Amino acid sequence: MKKTKRKGGKRDKKGKKKAVEKKDNARKMDVEKRDNARKKGGPKHTTRPNDKYGPNITVGPTSTNGSTPTARPSPTAGGLEFGVGPGIAEEGDDIFSDESDGLGFESEGFDTPQSSDNEGDDFDWPQFNEEADFGDVQLQLNMEFVTLDQFKHALKDYTIAEGRRIFYVKNDNRRVRCKCASGEEKAMIAKAKCKAKRKETDAAEVDNSGENRTAIVPSSDDNECPWLIYCAWNSARGCYQIKTYEPKHTCAREFGSNMADQKWVADKLEKRLLTQPHMTHGKAFDHIKIDFNVVCSDKMIYRALRVARKRGVKGGFKAGCRPLIGLDGCHLKGYYGGQLLSAVAQDANNHFYVIAYAVVDSETKQSWKWFLQLLQEDIGNCSTEEWNFISDQQKGLLPALHEVMPNAHHRNCVRHIWKNFIGKFKDKQLKNIVWACAKSSTDAEFQHHMRRLKRMNEEAWAYLAKFQPSCWTKSYFSHWPKLDNVTNNMSEVWNAKINHYRGKPILTMLEELRCYLMRRMAKHKKILSTYTGVLAPVQQRKLEDLMKDTKFWTAQWIGDNDRNVFEVQTHSKKVGVNLGRHTCTCNMWQLTGIPCVHALAAIQKWCDRPELYVHPWLKMDAFKATYEHVMKPVNSEEYWVNTGLLSPEPPIIRRPAGRPMKKKRKADPVEDARDRSKGRRTFKVTCQKCGESGHNAKTCKGPPRLKPPPKNKGKKKGNENGSTIATGHRKKYK
Repeated sequence: MKKTKRKGGKRDKKGKKKAVEKKDNARKMDVEKRDNARKKGGPKHTTRPNDKYGPNITVGPTSTNGSTPTARPSPTAGGLEFGVGPGIAEEGDDIFSDESDGLGFESEGFDTPQSSDNEGDDFDWPQFNEEADFGDVQLQLNMEFVTLDQFKHALKDYTIAEGRRIFYVKNDNRRVRCKCASGEEKAMIAKAKCKAKRKETDAAEVDNSGENRTAIVPSSDDNECPWLIYCAWNSARGCYQIKTYEPKHTCAREFGSNMADQKWVADKLEKRLLTQPHMTHGKAFDHIKIDFNVVCSDKMIYRALRVARKRGVKGGFKAGCRPLIGLDGCHLKGYYGGQLLSAVAQDANNHFYVIAYAVVDSETKQSWKWFLQLLQEDIGNCSTEEWNFISDQQKGLLPALHEVMPNAHHRNCVRHIWKNFIGKFKDKQLKNIVWACAKSSTDAEFQHHMRRLKRMNEEAWAYLAKFQPSCWTKSYFSHWPKLDNVTNNMSEVWNAKINHYRGKPILTMLEELRCYLMRRMAKHKKILSTYTGVLAPVQQRKLEDLMKDTKFWTAQWIGDNDRNVFEVQTHSKKVGVNLGRHTCTCNMWQLTGIPCVHALAAIQKWCDRPELYVHPWLKMDAFKATYEHVMKPVNSEEYWVNTGLLSPEPPIIRRPAGRPMKKKRKADPVEDARDRSKGRRTFKVTCQKCGESGHNAKTCKGPPRLKPPPKNKGKKKGNENGSTIATGHRKKYK
């Protein structure tokens, strides 16, 4: 048989290669010309350079209903094409295109931020601007968003401003597809009609001829609204992008939108509360109706206003602080006395963070119960949030805490236990054993020190044994807060910082405390702008100090499949470390959230980064999230609005328990030599506090008397010359 040559031999292959090379060279030439034109600052394109892959977008887009939105000037001198990189217009070129409005303005929703930081970046598609005001937000095909939540927020503002009703066809963490709700309503009506007709035909009698019944299919309405939008992840660009968009509405516009939910209303009211902290429900209703053209129900306004007011310092606590709350009360040094109750936490850098404070008459179970109930309403239930508390042995605090939050884990301040302990036992060795027991991180270590204490003094051992170990030793603490504090120092530091404020009147003191916290939060937020580490500065120093001691420990892998379990040993000690579960036998990794020296030795065995094994609550992301929330400003008393409610009365003056303390006055030698046979001169004692007789100010139980203003003994009158002449009673001289 003769061999036949196959068509498309070497010549055909060479021809195909040459054609491919020509196309590649042509593409390279186009790219080089485009780059050179941009570098030289050539004339502005009137169309997109990549118009084959996207729509032709010009400066100054208008909304779908034909109205031009309020906009601001473009940040560049020559204007920007959407999808075209920044360029400089040459002299003599007209910077306004034919399709522009002639003012060189563009919508804020399409504004691409330009600065020296992103110089040279080439945005092929329009970028959404978060700073766009309500009513200026515009959506367009191929517009890019940083997150999917940003797109949802922009979609809400756009549809509410346009007065449209939409619904989510698809809504997950990767994509969002929405359609106009009017078309869906028509489709639902058609389906209901078909269902009714089908029931009628099923109920009718069927002939025995065996003829097949024709199925009733709902007819599609050609007039249904075609509005559609689809946003999904663009892996090539690393962002979310609008991939499908049909902007035209054929349905009638409505006054209102189903997208104006409670969360959206609360976001809008929160901004207004910055300037009007005492906004009423009626004013909130008018604000939403006039400024956003949305009519909400009274119930939604009430709930949204309550949510907006609760956002404040507690938001920073829940965002970044660790869930260990210090409770403490301090005395007020003012004329009326009283107690200042406070709840304090710690941020990622171990700074104290005040959650709440209140003024009460005294520390009782009733006052602490009232304070803890309000605290629970703000931060949430301890059974779901797993809050931990630490405090000293204050009167009424523990019964109130067990009643309001029965499942909360509580710690006692060891410093107060130690002070009461040394008051009964004066031995110095016993004093040190108390701290050794408190700082024991394992049960074996704690029991060892307790047996040692029992051998030295059984009475001292019995005194400490009456406290539950979970309240004062690290070995029984909860692992959730990532704090191994055995003292309530964060509350003590807060009380020391406000010592000079505690002697002022109540309203003045509360305002001074609020301003102090505002300055402190602003100071920490300023520090964030200069620090670039992964961990908080204090946690980074702790990790570096622990790394110095890893040279004394040797890690040995046991051979597990996940390569997580190690045996770390030194001359006389061995511990087990599990890198996958973040646990160690010493229990310090579980308590603090920072890898202990044994875990760091195992991490170094695999040459891994120790920062990856630190708990997220100790990183800079948590530190930044803590101070993202700010305290709302409060107007002065002259701008307060009269609510029409009952005016608060002054607190009830209660005499402190016990006898007043005083020093016994020593008798003068002259008094001893005086003749005591003469009778004493009697007089009535008048109280300087209430003005009544029979007692003095120390034993007074009544309210204080307000002193009248001093009376002028003589009035001054002016004469014709402008000088004054004092008139009054004069003594007559004979």
